[in-house]
Amino acid sequence: MRTSHRFGQCALVSGSMLARSAVVISLIALLALNDRVSAGGVAVAGTLTVNSSFAGPYDTNFGFVPGPGFEPVCAPYAAPEVAEGPLLIWPNPNPGGILHMAANWNVGEFYTSGQYTFQEPLASLVQGVLPGNNWYVRDPQLLYDWASGDPSGYGRFINVAAASDPVAQHAWITVAATYIPEGYAANNNIDDCVYAIDANVQADGSSTQFWATEPRAAMSANALVVTANMRAFADSSYQYTKLWVIPKQNIYNIPKQFCPLGPLIPSLVTSGLQNADGSLAPNVRPAKSYAVGSSTTYLLSAPGGNALTLWALDTQQLTLSPGLTGRSVPVSPYTGVASVQQEGTNTQISTGGYPLANVIYQPTSGLWTVHTTACPWNTAQSCMKWYQIDPVAGAALQDRQYGYSDASVYAPAVAVNRAGNAVFVFNYSGPNYYPSIGYAGRFAGDPTNSLPYYGTLKAGVGIYDRGAPAFYSSADVDPINDNRFFIISAYASGQNGLCPAGSVKPNQPNYDWTTWVGNLSFTATPAPPPPAPPPQGRKAPSLR
Repeated sequence: MRTSHRFGQCALVSGSMLARSAVVISLIALLALNDRVSAGGVAVAGTLTVNSSFAGPYDTNFGFVPGPGFEPVCAPYAAPEVAEGPLLIWPNPNPGGILHMAANWNVGEFYTSGQYTFQEPLASLVQGVLPGNNWYVRDPQLLYDWASGDPSGYGRFINVAAASDPVAQHAWITVAATYIPEGYAANNNIDDCVYAIDANVQADGSSTQFWATEPRAAMSANALVVTANMRAFADSSYQYTKLWVIPKQNIYNIPKQFCPLGPLIPSLVTSGLQNADGSLAPNVRPAKSYAVGSSTTYLLSAPGGNALTLWALDTQQLTLSPGLTGRSVPVSPYTGVASVQQEGTNTQISTGGYPLANVIYQPTSGLWTVHTTACPWNTAQSCMKWYQIDPVAGAALQDRQYGYSDASVYAPAVAVNRAGNAVFVFNYSGPNYYPSIGYAGRFAGDPTNSLPYYGTLKAGVGIYDRGAPAFYSSADVDPINDNRFFIISAYASGQNGLCPAGSVKPNQPNYDWTTWVGNLSFTATPAPPPPAPPPQGRKAPSLR
């Protein structure tokens, strides 16, 4: 975004994954229920191939590619985001596509080939809509809204983030949407339509002194839907989850005309979403809906135990069903793992617990989501647990843990296309593995609860020792060719100088992170995979 100045039962498979190679190889395995299958096995339905991959945002204050003058900041976590869509630069659109990416507090653009084009601090994007000088902004969430969801018939990139002023004890949700056509009014400094929602204002007009964290953004055909956890400024204690619904017509400009006038007033603000037992529901995730013309979307939360919580939201009639108290969706049991092992150090990686990562709604296949949970074969080890849910029946169609026998899987995300083909991206690490990036996927017709195709996108090369929830991941589908999936996550990239003063490790060795992007697609005709023995004679993680 540019301005003038981003278990069911476990399936057991033995296999190999690359653990030390910069070469990206797609390893193929058949995940047969209760059978062991070699990683060299070929699934009959097809394969999932990494077409290309390249470096993404880096651990610096500013700059996607490290270089002179780009000092590493030793951020305690890596939260990359990706959204993909066509490039609508006036007067010569490029349908080849553009990637909008973010990492912590920087946002920028890449061509889908991997060539960097533009970057700016998130603070620069929202500078003009926030009062005072004591605020900070972080946790950007990126979406691409295809033309079917745009009242003007264009597609837009959307950037949503959380901003707070701890001095004034005030908070906002910032929203930026692509000005259409991009580049048309660049000289007039209106390349994006940027707004701020007062996160302290309640539905009755009263105000709070809470700040928003972990915002999540999604959409229906006519509205942008945002959720966030609200916390007290005094002690950061969790208060409740808040929901905002913003009509797209209030943030999308009519082509070649000025952005809609602010302030941005949501059509719905509600607080205190609850689980089916009446307890407060944190980490509620709205679903990115691909239902053309439908104002209905859904929200999901993972309260723990053996259920998820589901709400239906009509963004046209502004109804939340069954109300603030959601509907229980029975699933197999899950629980959290606080931290997991990595190679080369006793410092463990925090998994962040079991909140859902993201939610996708495809009208042909239902709701899809994923989160981290304890592995059933070793509760000190984490797996990812993924679901396909029928939101009308409130029932899980698929419900499965996925992981390795000798490494933990965490920080997942999912993307699903119209055909119901799904791709997952995640991190893994263990006693013999530095934090690395893996992926897995399935055709819609593959056996229930199976992820037959998997591999390593980028192997870690060193330790990571900064404590906090370490890594997050993101995934998206090309809106023109939705057999083109883009995934991004972070990996431990080795030692890089010393951490600067003021960081979490001032003047200490910087065991750094950076991100890696992959472009994947499914092919209907399988081909035998190339030989992939573990490099340097080391055993690679075995899939369960």
